[in-house]
Amino acid sequence: MAFQPSRKLLGRFWDNSVKLQAQPPSLERFTTVPIPRFGTAETLHVRVRIETDRDGPWTLVCVHGFGDNLHTWKEVRAIVRARGGRVCRFDLPGFGASPLDAEFASHYSIHAVELARRIAIDAADGAPLFLLGNSLGGAVCLGATQLAAGRVDGTILLSPATPDTRTPIFVRLLRVPTYRWVEGLVRRLPDRRRRVAVEMIARAAFRTMLAPGVRPSRDWWESVVQSLGRPGAFLDVERIAREVMWVLRGKVAEINELTSRIDEVSTPVAVVRGNLDRVIGRAELDAMVAALPDARYHALAGVAHCPQNEAAEETARIVLDLVEEVAPGVSLSARRRSSPSSA
Repeated sequence: MAFQPSRKLLGRFWDNSVKLQAQPPSLERFTTVPIPRFGTAETLHVRVRIETDRDGPWTLVCVHGFGDNLHTWKEVRAIVRARGGRVCRFDLPGFGASPLDAEFASHYSIHAVELARRIAIDAADGAPLFLLGNSLGGAVCLGATQLAAGRVDGTILLSPATPDTRTPIFVRLLRVPTYRWVEGLVRRLPDRRRRVAVEMIARAAFRTMLAPGVRPSRDWWESVVQSLGRPGAFLDVERIAREVMWVLRGKVAEINELTSRIDEVSTPVAVVRGNLDRVIGRAELDAMVAALPDARYHALAGVAHCPQNEAAEETARIVLDLVEEVAPGVSLSARRRSSPSSA
């Protein structure tokens, strides 16, 4: 008789899986973005899932962190839209619903920076432009701010990765041979059981990054499970993590030269960290704030590594305060929300 995992054994993991299967898929629209291929004169065409609001006097482009997806910005987007902003959010390649191309992965960090820069400038279409990034997305936004050469009006970094960032424990686990064996075993399970197993693995990973009691949206969780459930996902995650950490620590000289000179960033930058963050240390961000010519630091009490999920109102307030500070002419009046459309 085939093994049937019991509800008592799986508890809320099983119950949540059944509920999520009944949810309709979120709005998914794809576009192909041309970016320079690193080290060559050629163009790399990157296919990404992207959602952009139709209108607004100023634009906020959101870049998620490692293992995350565009649905992490759901609550922040709602608040920003209510204040007149136009929000663009997308899945980085290899996460959410965006596929990962081998050539993109070969220089993931610089390609991600170029991708964010291109998407941001196209989305703004001449309007005041602000970038918002969490963790890996924070490092990407800082690099895109540098490459945009004054086109970005303000940048908000939520627990951004820095050269001193330690590799997260769930990424280090991917390198353990026993984990590789378990991951291979999970791949051979029937669809329903594989989904439950992937959820348990993902929950164990994200529990180290969220404050106790935080429950992200169902759209967000569904996208995480779908992303990690595709063939080869865990190997992609390990490859991306290894390349990103090498770049952050300056071990790829060409990329480090291009993206690490933060003392030349004249754009106003808000750096945000929760006091419960176990991934990014306070000392790391103090050094970043000291190096940035125009930076302000915000500490959030009772918040861990993902302020956009754990403190959406406070995060949105920081965004709106920076918009008012650097672009006082734009409208922050209340407005009716409109549905997203493809970019």
